[in-house]
Amino acid sequence: MKHLLTTIILFTLILTACAPSQEMSETLPVKETEGTIVTNTIVPTLVPENTPTPTATLEPTPTSTPDLGQQPYFADFSETVDDWEVVLSKETTATSQENGGYALQASGLTAAVVSSPKSIIKVAELSLEVDITFAQTGDETGGGGIVCGYAWEKAFFGIGIEKLGREYYAAISQTTENSTLSTISSVKLTDFVDQQSYHLQAICSSTDLGLIIDGKKVLRYPISEFRPGRIGLYSSGGSGVNSSGTAMVDMPNKVVFDNFSATTMQLQDEWVKAPIDPFEFLSVGEVLYSEDFSNPTGSWSQFTGPGQTVKLENGKLALTNTTDNDWVYSKLESLTGFNSGVMMETDVTVAPGSPEFPYTGFFCDVDGNWNNLYAFHFDGAGYTHYLQLKNGKWTGIGNSSLPSDQSNNIVSGRTYHLTGICGAGYLALLVDGVPEFFVPIPEQKFHSVGVEGGMEIGQEGVVTFLYDNFKITRIDPINN
Repeated sequence: MKHLLTTIILFTLILTACAPSQEMSETLPVKETEGTIVTNTIVPTLVPENTPTPTATLEPTPTSTPDLGQQPYFADFSETVDDWEVVLSKETTATSQENGGYALQASGLTAAVVSSPKSIIKVAELSLEVDITFAQTGDETGGGGIVCGYAWEKAFFGIGIEKLGREYYAAISQTTENSTLSTISSVKLTDFVDQQSYHLQAICSSTDLGLIIDGKKVLRYPISEFRPGRIGLYSSGGSGVNSSGTAMVDMPNKVVFDNFSATTMQLQDEWVKAPIDPFEFLSVGEVLYSEDFSNPTGSWSQFTGPGQTVKLENGKLALTNTTDNDWVYSKLESLTGFNSGVMMETDVTVAPGSPEFPYTGFFCDVDGNWNNLYAFHFDGAGYTHYLQLKNGKWTGIGNSSLPSDQSNNIVSGRTYHLTGICGAGYLALLVDGVPEFFVPIPEQKFHSVGVEGGMEIGQEGVVTFLYDNFKITRIDPINN
């Protein structure tokens, strides 16, 4: 059966996954919310003539002793904040102090405001903390959080929260030539609500960025270039749907901050061992299944549908896809009902002549009835994507640009070693041994697993994935 890809046209960017085909009597729901964080497509303002364009450095250049030194900075905003100034204001923005807090407001999808203390000019290796509250309710978008490494409007990082209607995502963002705070890593937050205060801690290091929310480590992202700069707070992108539901309109996104602090990181509180290593949390057990496909010992789903083919040939499990609105997959049918988390490994090669932007990875079916399903993969555009199908609805639960240089694009003819983890409370994807992204999930065990692949929207041609040396290993949480 074929399942057409649909997109979220109001709030999310198009992800590069497509719906699976299979030989079953049930019909999988259409992917109607393959979401990721909306990036603010802000038209950059011209650089003032007297503002030189910063020259990018190839190597990190942290200060060994930041200007901040070991002295902490703290502002509770209970009095007038003469030390703070707006360093970036795009479209409709405003700042104010109210009820002992510091409010930043941005109205419109292209709006953004950044405020920074004047007394801290050039710092790095910092732990920044603040209490944050989203004042608005409803279906509008917007973001808010902590800024570090600010040199000018096209050179800084944002570490905070993005609002997509009534859903919230933790996000690490950076500026680009075409937008302010374009997301490079995000994960869905399941318990974040409007008008409630949360404590954010941002790690700004010359090697890694990190986000901790209410004491829980949520995101970590490796970087290769970080210049010391200003620190501060930001609000971005307020927009929503009009009362008739026919158009996007500007709406105020008001974020209130309190108790902002900055301290130089100490060895004991650095959280910068990136990328996140899932094996810090998981123990590896016995091998449950091993297959090299030269003389198959297991049973894999094989079918021929319009545009998709799965077959065994030349000692490989070969999956072929000819359309950008479906994906192709194969499920291990002879081993199901795992009583633990599982780690899957396989060598995969994209056959020469395939389109430029394919994607490939794994899927894990929680219950065996295709009603609670995770799919995760890396793609030819340099991103990992995590999707969940639950109660007939697809949702993007996380994405990240690939930090490892060797995996920024899928190269036809090259063999990659993929490792996928599902269960034991986590999803993880490793490419050639490098953990690209790590997402906490509630499930501890799964019913069935398999491999999947396809091509991005707009691609044409035939893509063939050749899988070999597939292995399943038991994993369990270390704290159990």
